[in-house]
Amino acid sequence: MSDPEVLKAFRQRKDLKKYAHNALLLYALQLRYPIEDIDTVATEYLTDGSNDKKADLVYVDPESGDAVIAQGYMSQSRREGDTAPASKASDLNTAAIWLLSRDIEDIPKRIRSATEELREEIKEGNIGCVEFWYVHNLEESENVKGELVSVKEGAVYNLEERFQGQISVQAREIGTNKLQEWYEGARNNILVSDKISFDAPGGYELESENWDSYDTSIKLKDLKRIFDKYESDLFSANIREYLGSRKSDDNINEGIKRTISEEQENFWIYNNGITALVHDFEDKEGKVEVEGMSIVNGAQTTGAISSADTELGENARVPIRLVKCNDESIVSKLVKYNNTQNDIKSSDFRSTDYVQNKLRSEFEKIPKAEYTGGRRGDHRDRIRQIPNRLPSNAVAQSLAIMHGEPVKAYNRVSDIWEKDDLYQKIFNQRTTAKHIVFAYSLFRKVQDRKDALKALDEDEATPAQLDEKDFLRERGSVFAICYAISESLDSIVGRKIPDRFDLRFKDNPSPEEAKIYWEEVVKYACAFYEFYKNHFSGQLNSRSQADDIASELRPRIRMADEDQFSKFSEKLLTH
Repeated sequence: MSDPEVLKAFRQRKDLKKYAHNALLLYALQLRYPIEDIDTVATEYLTDGSNDKKADLVYVDPESGDAVIAQGYMSQSRREGDTAPASKASDLNTAAIWLLSRDIEDIPKRIRSATEELREEIKEGNIGCVEFWYVHNLEESENVKGELVSVKEGAVYNLEERFQGQISVQAREIGTNKLQEWYEGARNNILVSDKISFDAPGGYELESENWDSYDTSIKLKDLKRIFDKYESDLFSANIREYLGSRKSDDNINEGIKRTISEEQENFWIYNNGITALVHDFEDKEGKVEVEGMSIVNGAQTTGAISSADTELGENARVPIRLVKCNDESIVSKLVKYNNTQNDIKSSDFRSTDYVQNKLRSEFEKIPKAEYTGGRRGDHRDRIRQIPNRLPSNAVAQSLAIMHGEPVKAYNRVSDIWEKDDLYQKIFNQRTTAKHIVFAYSLFRKVQDRKDALKALDEDEATPAQLDEKDFLRERGSVFAICYAISESLDSIVGRKIPDRFDLRFKDNPSPEEAKIYWEEVVKYACAFYEFYKNHFSGQLNSRSQADDIASELRPRIRMADEDQFSKFSEKLLTH
């Protein structure tokens, strides 16, 4: 049996091999979400192991409003007609019960921090959709589909019982067909390839050498019908999918829903409309038929319309512009320029500023390192391995930790790119490629230590290793440890550091080589987990938690042997 193209591409991802049977699960997550730094996601969100209550991964992303609870399965021999065991799908019922409804004191240590984070983000209204995934490398089946219906029904009940809020629940079987769809969408921008028709009162067409467009309007009820069928697949070319609706006056999606409820007849004049990329379009006298569709601007409008409680009338419409274009450079600009006026100012739009241009130039002199200068990468960058590339978000996170923003680094990384004051705090004229290597290598070294402890067989680990492992399971603990080390650098090097932006290594190492320099520092800092855990549980959600850990570490650094960190200090430049 020949493998589909997506599995061939997956096998080329050598960076995922270290995650063994979880590798395909992570690949699926990266196909679905704009995740450039899959290693940080794996370190923070993989829970797989004994007593994980059937949740191999608990991914919580308050920025997208999604949570993914996943179970993975890899068949070692694929044959025609083989399907994945349905029992693995039913295991997600166990995961749903433990994560959503059991008393927190009964939750095993392996998943307790993940459970606390998931529940807290749902309670705060930051999660609008919880998805249960069964990811495998075989064909989808009716047996699995039936089990996932039960998973969804049980999760809906548990969410309503505990949170009394309107949380969307999806249960997906992600086998070779779905993986291939996502893979094609990542490569081709337009994931929905069906023919779609809707009523339209006429419109006008514009043609150019490189594109054609058609402007008309669509009924809100037709837009909802299309979204209900295809869901987020409809946004495959968009920078950001539907962000969810949160009950705050300044939230654009809540405002759209209010307009639908109170002034539906005025929706046309209040809303800027939808722009959709299509393969083809045709006006058929009162109807428009399109082949393929991806909404590149208007995801928030579409999602808000579809989640509104109000009945949609026949006369409620929104403008829509259909664009047919095969020029990738124009499509890229279409997506970018259609989003610059919205609530999207990501790293993609910082990539041309002076600091990022300077850093790109400086990184040409760093061995075995590539930095794209703030561009997080398009869909295609996420389906293949790019050796030696430093993910833009991981760079931003490591700098934010080093310069006093560990909480933003952990759960609000988009703020670093979007908020001018925060961006300028860490990306400014003093920021250098060598300083990035210094901060980034610390971040990766602590992650490596957590991963190494996670990989230990619990029957062979020492009690101290098991206790340290328990602490590093806490969501955000890596960020807190890195922050504590950065706050203790004066004591580590034995002299005052006037400006942390001056910190760099003397011999211009690659990021991988620089990780070695941190070995003794990280090992020493992580040894005091017993004192840290009194200040930290669940997740990193306040600066005071990180400050408390730093206050535990600093005096212990000062009590260390005089030559404890001498090798590290010898490698360092501080001015």
